[in-house]
Parts: sequence; C-alpha cells; structure tokens
Amino acid sequence: MEEVIFEPLKSSFLSTTNISIITVLFAFLIMLFLNKTKSIGTHYRNILSLLTFFAGIMAFGTVFFSYFHGERIGTIKIESDHLETAYGSINYKEIKQVLMKKENKSKSMLAPALGGEYTNSMVIISKENHYYYFSEENYPVQKMIIPIREAWQNANKKGATN
Repeated sequence: MEEVIFEPLKSSFLSTTNISIITVLFAFLIMLFLNKTKSIGTHYRNILSLLTFFAGIMAFGTVFFSYFHGERIGTIKIESDHLETAYGSINYKEIKQVLMKKENKSKSMLAPALGGEYTNSMVIISKENHYYYFSEENYPVQKMIIPIREAWQNANKKGATN
C-alpha cells in the first residue's frame, strides 16, 4: 500500500491569533490613553483599566491555549504497516477497533432526541485501550476511515497467515 497523507482541514490558530493580537493591541492603546488623559474621572479610569486588563489577559490566554490545541492537530500518514499521527505512531496489529461515531453537537437538556447539528468522528482504539480521536471539524474522517480500515484489515490478514 502506498503512503496516504491527510492534512488538517483548517487551522483555527491563525484566526484566533489575529483576533487576539488585535484585542491586545487595542487594550494596550486604551491603557495608554487612560494614563495620558486626566479628563476622565478616577473611578471610570480605574474601571476601564481593570476591564482592559482582563480583556488583554483573556486574549493572551486564547493565543496561548490555541497554540497548544493546534500542536495536537497535525498531519496523518497512513502507511502499509503503521499510522502516524500528532499523538504518535501506532502499528496496525496493535489496533483493536476503528469506529465511526455520530455525535450531537447541540445537546438539549429539555429534548435531547430532537434534531440538532451532528458531527462525525473517527475513533481508533488500541489493544492497550489508548483512544485516538479524530473529529470531522479537523479532518476528512469520511475519506480517512476507508484506507485506515483497509490497511488495518490487511495487517490482520498478514498476521493470521504468519
């Protein structure tokens, strides 16, 4: 089997980074304005400084945690004997199950059976009970599951004949 590579569909890091950098710069400009201007009352200046500080901290936290989330979403390489992900490499002989799940995005507490948005996800379970989760929001799981299952079944057939 030839190597098949799947790239993530989107990188949320860039969009959140741009918005957060603009927010931090805006907060910094407001802080400078508040320090230079004496026409605003001290009570309003203190409240605006506090709100600006919290907005800047939240924007920085968004960039920080988006970076770590983006590190986990990487390229997936499907090779003849193993699968490489951002989480590591797994041999097909170590895989117990390859599942496709349909999950409800908007779970209503009042009427969970009613419609809503659904997302597909693929779960690979190893024999050591390690779970590898791939969401439709990040990967083309409908296209990924076919070559992964084929390679997994081929590896199991080879293992049974040896």
